[in-house]
Amino acid sequence: MTMLASLRRILALPVGIVCASSLALVVESVGHRWFFRATPRFDTMTMDVPVGAFWMVLLAHTMGTFAGAWVARRLGIPHGRRLGLLVGLFMLALAIANLLAFAHPAWFAVLDLVLIGAAAWVATRTERNAVVK
Repeated sequence: MTMLASLRRILALPVGIVCASSLALVVESVGHRWFFRATPRFDTMTMDVPVGAFWMVLLAHTMGTFAGAWVARRLGIPHGRRLGLLVGLFMLALAIANLLAFAHPAWFAVLDLVLIGAAAWVATRTERNAVVK
């Protein structure tokens, strides 16, 4: 095993996590600018948020998880599937923390957790025979 291959495997998980969280942050920020602006006296625990903002957060979490898991899988060959799923678990933990910190509709909570898990699973199953040299 070359030094470059070892370095790629070591960095696959952190790079996947950074990719996932960065993309989720960007998409979520864009969604909040489009659908929702908080006032200075805004109470986050009883927020009345437009449904479009929730859909953008779902999109952000799903896209971020998929991208991060895919990157980790590609960089971490032959252990990439496990690394991609670990990125998914990390994003799942962040989503659970978010769900506990702020009020969310029940449909959003269920859909968010399901989509994050599905995105990580699909991302680790793409390109089954891909070999990165």
